[in-house]
Amino acid sequence: MKAVIIAAGKGSRFNSEQPKPLTSLLGLSLIGRVILSAKKAGITEFVIVTGYKAELLKKRIGGGGKYDVTILYVHNSNWRMGNGISVLKAEEIVGRENFLLLMADHVFDLKMLKILCSKNLEKNGCILCIDKNLEDIDFEEATKVLVRNGLIEDIGKTIQTYNGVDCGAFLCSPAVFEAIRTSLSHGEDTLTDGVKILCDKNKVRAADVTGVSWQDIDTQENLRAAEEMLLKSLKKKTDGLIAKAINRRFSLRISKYVSRFGINPNELSVFCFLLGVISGGLFAFQNFILGGVLAQAASVFDGVDGEIARLTMRESRYGGFLDSILDRYADAFIILGMTYAIYMERGGLWVWLGGCLALIGSPMSMLAREKYHAMTGHKYLLKYDRRSRFIPATRDVRLFVVMLGGILHQPLIALMVIAVITNMKAYLRLVDMRETISEGPRKTTSIPIV
Repeated sequence: MKAVIIAAGKGSRFNSEQPKPLTSLLGLSLIGRVILSAKKAGITEFVIVTGYKAELLKKRIGGGGKYDVTILYVHNSNWRMGNGISVLKAEEIVGRENFLLLMADHVFDLKMLKILCSKNLEKNGCILCIDKNLEDIDFEEATKVLVRNGLIEDIGKTIQTYNGVDCGAFLCSPAVFEAIRTSLSHGEDTLTDGVKILCDKNKVRAADVTGVSWQDIDTQENLRAAEEMLLKSLKKKTDGLIAKAINRRFSLRISKYVSRFGINPNELSVFCFLLGVISGGLFAFQNFILGGVLAQAASVFDGVDGEIARLTMRESRYGGFLDSILDRYADAFIILGMTYAIYMERGGLWVWLGGCLALIGSPMSMLAREKYHAMTGHKYLLKYDRRSRFIPATRDVRLFVVMLGGILHQPLIALMVIAVITNMKAYLRLVDMRETISEGPRKTTSIPIV
């Protein structure tokens, strides 16, 4: 199935000479974000309807190679008129196939397209994503809908009775082209006018996406709202205690700034690793304060690489693998640096024993989760931690303990705390796993630990 993207408008309220679809949002153009979102939903063929400064848009987006998709273009020379004409222009390429219809200036969560694509489209019908949450809606600009029993009975910006708004994502049959032609014969040239004709025939169903994040970009204020929406989406329910309370507050600000430079997330993973190595070196030379500060900086940047990957839709399995391996090495350098410094100050083989326990315990939390996934094919779920959930031993907590130990000139206490909490966590998780693995994984809606 193809996706048609309407990208003909100028976006006069942006006061910019470039086409609005090329407006940058946290490292990606608006239209690039739409393309990559649709690609994640399984769409690899696109038809882009151009208008204002078409050649510039085509030059910037290209034939789809940089997105690993196929893109065809069709031009609407009457782009100043209603967007229904732009939709009609796509008919010559789409033909008699069903297709997705998307707007280049809409930002949305991938869940929206997954919900839409999961629907069964009736012959000569249309399905429109609608949102029934009417809070914070610009009612003058929003296209409103009246939905009853899953059917959209009315649609328009000026209708008086409504219970939802149009989200700008459609699953269409070719019947929409004929409906638009009919509306044009009545002097009405918008897509909404054509959809309204199908509504009168009970041919438009609603895909309720209430609760899914999306934003129509018409003004700079909308752009800022979309930015805030995307940054907020980067927070994870599975974040550790320190990541949630401290790290995300800094990492989101850093990611917002860094996203504009096109830096590869893997490069940020390497940078984070180097921070860990330098921290370990500073500890070894007994510069405890700076070593501790850099350890916490590494903890913050450990979130930035993943945030940038998600913001710019460059997530990859290799990137996750690289990040995980480099984190383990960085942790080892920090612990070894601390152990060496304590040994040089106090002496005694017991120091190395404590360092070894911290070194062994640190990766155990991740290893247990990965081993469970490899054995069962299921993600490790928070509910499996019956006893061990009360031991905070995630990486963000460990590095925070390192920072406190450095700043307070108490690296020995920090090292011992890490040795105790990580190995206690590993032991309790072994006890938990004995019960979980014997029971087998059960269907659940619990939060996965990733």
